[in-house]
Amino acid sequence: MPELRMEPVNRYDVRLFIGGCVERGDGSSFRRRAHAHVVGQHKGWICIRSWRRILGSTGRPSRLIWHEVAHCLVGPSNWHNQTWDRMRRKLIRENLKAPVFNRNEIEQACAPVIKMEATGEAQTQ
Repeated sequence: MPELRMEPVNRYDVRLFIGGCVERGDGSSFRRRAHAHVVGQHKGWICIRSWRRILGSTGRPSRLIWHEVAHCLVGPSNWHNQTWDRMRRKLIRENLKAPVFNRNEIEQACAPVIKMEATGEAQTQ
């Protein structure tokens, strides 16, 4: 799956990998719904298991996305602490009026992942 471009997220110099982990490749699996790479070779990447987690009910990036962006921005020494929470809240507040995305466009961009999910090709690691 190529990188998914979403302007509200990408302006923070964060990249999205959908349908696995950028470190292990398409179809790789992990325990949580998403995770952020905050150090190392893949620093700034957010990996999301399912394309369904990208948008919230409003058609804007989900709170899960902003949760992970906050991790990328505050770094590894601020894991779910007050600094991280302030950043997460700030991101959500700043992006309440972010552009609404068309779900069909997101589905088209994520078509390879959707196919993998439907056929059960995803690895379980």
